Amino acid sequence: MRKVILVAVFLCLTIGVSFGQFSTGTNTVSGTISYSTYSDDGEDGVSILLIAPTGGRFVTNNLAILLGLQYMKFTYPSSWDQASATQTGYLVGAKYFVNNIYGGASFVSSTWEDDDANTAAIVEAGYLYGFNEHVFLDAGIDYEKGLGDDKSVVIVFGLGISAFF
Repeated sequence: MRKVILVAVFLCLTIGVSFGQFSTGTNTVSGTISYSTYSDDGEDGVSILLIAPTGGRFVTNNLAILLGLQYMKFTYPSSWDQASATQTGYLVGAKYFVNNIYGGASFVSSTWEDDDANTAAIVEAGYLYGFNEHVFLDAGIDYEKGLGDDKSVVIVFGLGISAFF
């Protein structure tokens, strides 16, 4: 049984790696849609809706330049002074692919509806598992560090779909 599992894992990884070469001129589309809530010590929670599409183009073999948009809607508990807030922004970055493994860096700038601005740098790494030569399951980790007055650090483990055409 153990040998069967090892062979199955090897075949899955081999099939995924065979799809992992991206040539100059290839386009990519991916993004994030998420809904999350959090609360402190049993209080009413804050809800967050995130929509963040990203597109890119390979400028050389395996190197993609990325552009993205970001929309976040925060809904606060009734006990807070403010009912909701909106944050919008953009992303500029690049990813480099070696077979189905990638690494990248991005710069994110976002603005709250009251004109407060945030900027952050993101370093990311991930793995693409190919369903076919155009569609991949994307598993990755992002490390986001706020810049300027924003001293926040966010680490995100994500799973999504990326398309290449």
